[in-house]
Amino acid sequence: MRSITLPASHYAAQWKTDAVPRPHAEINQLGKYYSETHDRATLLELCEAFHPTYLMKYLVMICRGHVPVVGVGRNPLLINPDTKPFLQYFLPQGQALTRRNVTKVVKHFHLAFKGMDTEEVYDVLMEQRQ
Repeated sequence: MRSITLPASHYAAQWKTDAVPRPHAEINQLGKYYSETHDRATLLELCEAFHPTYLMKYLVMICRGHVPVVGVGRNPLLINPDTKPFLQYFLPQGQALTRRNVTKVVKHFHLAFKGMDTEEVYDVLMEQRQ
């Protein structure tokens, strides 16, 4: 099983993974500001905002083959709702979005990143956010 720890030299290694998600309006405002100014500090702030909420979740999904789950409440093993639309793209046509079907899909994601280190996978994911 591949490690999901970023090396200490990686720019995102010290970012918090348990941070409270920032409000959508605040993220949208940052995005708008960045699109107008192309300020690198704002871009880094945006990247850091997506780090705990999305990037680490997808990194675990790719590197370890784990389906992201809600993790709390009455049904903690429910598939995380914000990953459902993404996972739907990879299901064979006509298959339902069930935990069993999604698990098969997620177990194969690592093949798209064959031979890449964890930090390289992270950087590819970060590039997709921009």
